[in-house]
Amino acid sequence: MGEVVLAMALLLIFIVFLAGLFLRLFQSSSKGLDSSIALGIAESALSQVNDAAPSTWPTLMGSQGVTNRDPRTTAEFVTEYAYSQPSLPPDAIDMGDVYEVTVAVYWMDQSRVAGNRRDYGRQSVRLSRLVYVSNMK
Repeated sequence: MGEVVLAMALLLIFIVFLAGLFLRLFQSSSKGLDSSIALGIAESALSQVNDAAPSTWPTLMGSQGVTNRDPRTTAEFVTEYAYSQPSLPPDAIDMGDVYEVTVAVYWMDQSRVAGNRRDYGRQSVRLSRLVYVSNMK
């Protein structure tokens, strides 16, 4: 009888270990999926910046809700832009301006409680690109 109880206890410990492992794997998969979505949004945002005039760049900021795993929950992805003109020699580019544009995408799974974010990691993607804007008319 003692051997059966010991075998059951060891089996229970093994099952609890496996459940924890699968929970960690699912959480890692969820973070990877969110990162992939944010990277796609950031690349799309940089394409929009490339096609728009610098005066319209601030209007491109915004947010969008994405349903990615469970159709009942939505993650909100917020897009922010920052741009500056790097210092170049005066004769480097005579026919336009060069801007360094950085797009940051932040997200938060709306189903998560703010205090329950242990081990979830950093939730942002940041991409930068040099954008040339022609002054030719």
